[in-house]
Amino acid sequence: MGEMAGGHSAPLGMFGGIRKDDAGRVDLKTGGLLPIVAGARAIALRHGVTALSTPERLLQAADRAGRSQADAELLADIHGFVIRLILAQQIIDIEAGIKPTNRVEIGRLGRQDRDQLREALGRIDLIRDMLRDLLQGL
Repeated sequence: MGEMAGGHSAPLGMFGGIRKDDAGRVDLKTGGLLPIVAGARAIALRHGVTALSTPERLLQAADRAGRSQADAELLADIHGFVIRLILAQQIIDIEAGIKPTNRVEIGRLGRQDRDQLREALGRIDLIRDMLRDLLQGL
């Protein structure tokens, strides 16, 4: 699980822009949710956390390991934000007769959501740092 969390990089380009596919979409499950969810699971297992939700796993593991609650809260917020974007896109796709996926059309997002997404994706590496520290017992 730890390798899974560390094996996916955020879909950001060299200059911080969001990398889109030819349809102008980005897979937010692979590039956003998967590292957080897999990392939270691995950390929770290591520290005996029994919480089932990803945000609670992050918060409880950080608490038990004496780590930054601010970092855990930030990752929990990013998790919720990315889920909201995916679900909103899925609703739009269903209404348009398109099979729903985890790929979000970046062009339909408002400026605030695009900026927040760019910032959130830039912080995904935080789970790798937290995972490394918590699994090593630092």
